[in-house]
Amino acid sequence: MSMVNYAKLITIAVATTLALPVLAKDIWPTCAEKVQQIETQLGYAKANGNEEKMARLQQEKVEVINHCSNKILRQQYVEKVNKYSVKVDETQQKLIKAQNKGDAKKVNQVQLKLAERKRDLQEAKDKLARFDRVSK
Repeated sequence: MSMVNYAKLITIAVATTLALPVLAKDIWPTCAEKVQQIETQLGYAKANGNEEKMARLQQEKVEVINHCSNKILRQQYVEKVNKYSVKVDETQQKLIKAQNKGDAKKVNQVQLKLAERKRDLQEAKDKLARFDRVSK
């Protein structure tokens, strides 16, 4: 492998690694951050001469600029918190039923599920709190 090809391979690997977090759609807590992440991806696409990706990202950027609303994004974060709160409540009720039946295996299963749902709820609350800090 020539030195030029090796350098290109390293550049692509680094760009791909840096772009991976961007692929997760719910990591952008604000509209401005969405635009910034798209611009970063555009830079990678341009550096690699990927015209098709550049065109798609330009269109995505226009859509975000024209249609993104922090008010709507915040409502989506609130809805996620509410959804996970309901799931935690439901799972706590299942735990109580399992405990009342004395089914140790079921209690353990539900306790694991409850811990998972509590983590999901906390993550949703953290994202909402971050959104509120960053969007001001």
